[in-house]
Amino acid sequence: MKKIFALVLAMMLCCSAFAEVVVNKESMFPVVEEPITLSMCMLRSASSADDPQDLWFFRYYGQMTNVNWEITEIDSAAWADMKNIMLASDDYPDVFYGPTFTSDELLKYGQEGIFIDLKDYIYEYADNMKKLFEVVPEAEAGMYAPDGNIYSLVYFEPQPEDWYPANCLGFMQINRTWLKNLGLEMPSTLDELYNVLLAFKEQDANGNGDPNDEIPWLSTKNSGGSEPLIMEALGMVYTGSGYIARRVATDEVVFLPSSDEYRYYLEYMNKLYSKGIINDSYFTLENTERNATLVPTDGVYTVGLTTGYDEALWTENRTFEEFEYLYPMTSEYNDYAFSPRRGAWGLGIMQVTDKCEHPEVAVRWADTFFDPMQSWLSADGPEYGTEADLDGIGFIASNLSQTTRPVGFTEANPENYGIWEYFCRYIGPRNKGTPWHTGLYDQYAKREAYGAEAMTRYEGVAWEDMTMTWYQYLDAQAKYSENLEYAYVAGYLAADDSATVSELWQPLEDYVKMQSAKFITGELSFDEYDKFVEQMNKLGADKINAIYHDTYEASKAMAAK
Repeated sequence: MKKIFALVLAMMLCCSAFAEVVVNKESMFPVVEEPITLSMCMLRSASSADDPQDLWFFRYYGQMTNVNWEITEIDSAAWADMKNIMLASDDYPDVFYGPTFTSDELLKYGQEGIFIDLKDYIYEYADNMKKLFEVVPEAEAGMYAPDGNIYSLVYFEPQPEDWYPANCLGFMQINRTWLKNLGLEMPSTLDELYNVLLAFKEQDANGNGDPNDEIPWLSTKNSGGSEPLIMEALGMVYTGSGYIARRVATDEVVFLPSSDEYRYYLEYMNKLYSKGIINDSYFTLENTERNATLVPTDGVYTVGLTTGYDEALWTENRTFEEFEYLYPMTSEYNDYAFSPRRGAWGLGIMQVTDKCEHPEVAVRWADTFFDPMQSWLSADGPEYGTEADLDGIGFIASNLSQTTRPVGFTEANPENYGIWEYFCRYIGPRNKGTPWHTGLYDQYAKREAYGAEAMTRYEGVAWEDMTMTWYQYLDAQAKYSENLEYAYVAGYLAADDSATVSELWQPLEDYVKMQSAKFITGELSFDEYDKFVEQMNKLGADKINAIYHDTYEASKAMAAK
């Protein structure tokens, strides 16, 4: 009898081990009908929870999805060494979620079969990701490796179509009072901008009787400086670093210094610099010095155009009464006024390994965070008082910046943690760059609603005093959202291309920076420009240009299939 019982039990366990796992394709939750456990590797830091299973995130989404995780945490400082040890020893989990692998590593381990191709699983099970691809095809193209496979899910956190006021603070702002004093209109082209700034320089724009104390354009190369503003007017989406840009009119990627637009940019900057329109400390100015210069003296400003006030200057000195946003411009190279879509994109959010028996479950689980509401929850935790708020530690809106603040941060925080550490210890594994949130633009709608209500209780400022800046914000949101363009989405390079770029990049970048500064300051004549281009190509500019151009075209073609 005991033998029969043992045999039946063994058969039951065997059948259970091979029971079919069916993914729910009709609705988002649950991901599977019966609970399943997979294994995951993630990073930890000094601010991580003692046990990640105690976090709200894993408990809530375990209930919602029926997917639970056995979690291995690796100290972030040790990750560079540990990832190689884990993969070399064949001791790794079903999923790496968050820890960084370079595109070269993703390609290497993918072609070795350790990271599996996710393409078929995405197109069958990842409905929310497919919606993202419809809106941002660049994100889909960037996932494809040169061999046509997808070895990592994309991390994507766009800014919204309706920009928050706080996001607008980073854009160029022009002194509205100076425009009015001199009878000038808001510039809409680079030529008009030059004429306005020249008038700021040559006339007593601030009206204090001293025509020599105005700084027409206060900028700093250390913070991106003037390049993005000018390059966008020239039709190039450019982030201010890296020298890889996308020409919007033709949707092609170029090595920026090799383009005709880059020469125009240098000539334009040289004209500003030689006329004393842009500050002569442009290459050395730090943000702290810039902010000190922006503060008015006896209510009088000495700056006409700046990269953007930080929020403290904006509110303490009421700069919204003096400045307004400089909106996208055009030029002789480009008649299309656009703003850059300022969002975060990258490979590495999740890799599924050959150890995983149910990759479709892992992909479907990750896809839930591309849903707007789930993206919101995974980013900021649960809203206070809702069913998702398991412990009463959810968020409420707090101020004009439309940030969120956990209720428990003030009511149940005996350790007196800072707000970031509080989140990492109680709510979700958001620290050390782990990209637990992603999604589409409408994920921000809820935050927009909370922020509007929070306006009425903005610290120390009466509602009637906020009217002017509020209308400015609304105007800026509308105008910056009219035409939005993404910069180049940097995905994979083929192994030999990556090696070529790594070998050539630093000497070339150093040369470009050095010579560009000389052109701008007038140390080099533009009669020498052909020699500059010739030397860039000797250093590999033409090779880098071809690599990025061809890679982008190939990735677009693969995504279009």
